[in-house]
Amino acid sequence: MMPTSAAAPPLSSLQRYHRQMLLPGLGEEGQQRLLVSTAAIVGCGALGSVLADSLARAGVGRLRLIDRDFVELTNLQRQVLYDEADVEQGMPKAEAARRRLGQINSDVEVVPLVEDLVPANVDRLLAGSQVIVDGLTTSRPACCSTTTRCAKASPTSIPPPCRPTG
Repeated sequence: MMPTSAAAPPLSSLQRYHRQMLLPGLGEEGQQRLLVSTAAIVGCGALGSVLADSLARAGVGRLRLIDRDFVELTNLQRQVLYDEADVEQGMPKAEAARRRLGQINSDVEVVPLVEDLVPANVDRLLAGSQVIVDGLTTSRPACCSTTTRCAKASPTSIPPPCRPTG
């Protein structure tokens, strides 16, 4: 599904993505679709930070980072978007990730959401996302208890143990 509200950057900015546009099935058309797409990433820890980094580098136009935690010293050996300054400043992970991802690819709009994903806010936090990425490493996202809402938003993004069955 290609959103219609955002305009893709001019063709000259596609040079950054030249190598991945050579991949069969992606090409320029696929890259243009990525550039105007939105991905919600639930959890910005070890798994979520790698996923966010990869999506920003791939040129996904808008990333919604959903995480309530703050960067701690024990995170630094495995969570690639954070550093000691984030710990010293008491930064929320979503905000620290926004800052770092902006350095990686300033064309990507990063929306930090320092919140838990719970049934009461799942519609609001996931609104407008073409894909929902489960970046949690310990427990299933709170939306798994409300899989119908997640399925309406993006049925292919729900992890298998959480998918509705019938």
